[in-house]
Amino acid sequence: MEGPFFNFCLDRGKHIIAVLKGNNKSLLEDAQGLFSDTEPKIWQKEHCSIQYWHAEGFKAEGIDVPLRVLHTEEIHHKRKRIAGQWVEKTETQSWWWATTIPERQLSTHQLWQAGHKRWDIENANFNTLGRDWSLNHCFKHDPITITNFVLTLFITFVLVQSFYYRNLKPQMRALFGTLISRYLLPTNSMPAFTRTHFIHLLSYIFG
Repeated sequence: MEGPFFNFCLDRGKHIIAVLKGNNKSLLEDAQGLFSDTEPKIWQKEHCSIQYWHAEGFKAEGIDVPLRVLHTEEIHHKRKRIAGQWVEKTETQSWWWATTIPERQLSTHQLWQAGHKRWDIENANFNTLGRDWSLNHCFKHDPITITNFVLTLFITFVLVQSFYYRNLKPQMRALFGTLISRYLLPTNSMPAFTRTHFIHLLSYIFG
């Protein structure tokens, strides 16, 4: 949580949601002190109980606007099959987030959802782009070319994901799986999925 980065984004009309840890000790201590005298509110989710504390108006050194802090204590109830028997397991997670987004623009529950989505962004987007879409491969060592390739790849990926999640029915998504990222792009172990292959697949699906 560095002030110059926060201010850089704010100057360009962008908000930030950041995990609050030892990266801003004074802000974390201020929030801990306030929340220690406050009764938590509770959400009940499926297989999860969440206590949360939330407040606005925190000051952080080097950041030009007041910050909002959300803290949650999450108790997850999990059931796993071990050695042929079901075993109940409880896991407790503690989370702290700081954001520039005021509550009037984003509810506490939406902030909690957005805070957890950062892992989906990392795993479902950047890891997938690196593993299946050759994001980590430099095809040409020219700064402008690299920038254009990355931006074009991002646009293509967003369009594919939008079609996959917003237009295909769940059954069709399950059938296609990672078709495009896994088969339409050539890899060392598998040739490119050709137009003929794709037409044959569609003929098989739709009869």
